[in-house]
Amino acid sequence: MSDETRTTEGPPPRKTRKQRVRTSPCPRCDRKLPTNDELATCPGCALPLLPVEVAGFFRRLLAAFSDLVLALVIAIPLHLAVNWLLETPAPIPGGSTLATVFQIAAANPLDLFVWALPVVGVTGLYFLLFQTLMGSTPGTRLARIRVINARGKQPHPVRTAVRVLGAGLGLLPLGLGTMWIAFDREKRGLHDHVAGTYVVRVQ
Repeated sequence: MSDETRTTEGPPPRKTRKQRVRTSPCPRCDRKLPTNDELATCPGCALPLLPVEVAGFFRRLLAAFSDLVLALVIAIPLHLAVNWLLETPAPIPGGSTLATVFQIAAANPLDLFVWALPVVGVTGLYFLLFQTLMGSTPGTRLARIRVINARGKQPHPVRTAVRVLGAGLGLLPLGLGTMWIAFDREKRGLHDHVAGTYVVRVQ
């Protein structure tokens, strides 16, 4: 069984296996669409529709983990070099695992952010540049998924920037913004809803 949503324009992908279609509302008029994978236009506003198969939570998790590993390979050496050159003291002295947890909880959030800024900045640029310049990241290529807008096209750079920022903010409340993907009917996280994007499988 696979979840599906609908975007606009473009030819329908070739079906390789039997699918159960679960449609989302129309991207333009928000009308509930009938469960029919042959539907060409929205019955309410006549918007051309494209059936696509949305990527599931674990496939997206694989892509995100792969990208995060690659980004950290670049970001961590830069982080260490910048903090060494600026002689920035670490806000967490270190020690046992339990002691580190208490140190993080007691540390000034602003000090933690400034200290980790090189890692945060490089990681954000990694996702933003790959998605904007190449249309996908190495992780999404590995997982055979891609990010599209409501018209089935590559998102505008501004929309991509909003999505990357939203993904970062979605991690702050215990990762709930990202975990929402597992429960959302269209498998969209908080950042997808804010940016108006969908993550679909590449047929």
